[in-house]
Amino acid sequence: MEQRIRRTATIGMINLANLGIEDYMNEVFTEYSNGLYNFEQIKIEMDYIRGKSSKRGKVNLKKFIDGMVYYCNNYK
Repeated sequence: MEQRIRRTATIGMINLANLGIEDYMNEVFTEYSNGLYNFEQIKIEMDYIRGKSSKRGKVNLKKFIDGMVYYCNNYK
């Protein structure tokens, strides 16, 4: 189960990094890059996508789940 959550969170991080490359000031990007992930890891993933780095961003599963709980409770 943990691996499935990690894969889903990783795919979300990749999509968010692609969104940040397209539009750095996008409202969705600024909201979720700090709420669900560490912004530093999003930046590392953006550099990987651009080809500037061979290192990918890592997902902090605890921060991701805490962020999901926060957003679920506040957007009813």
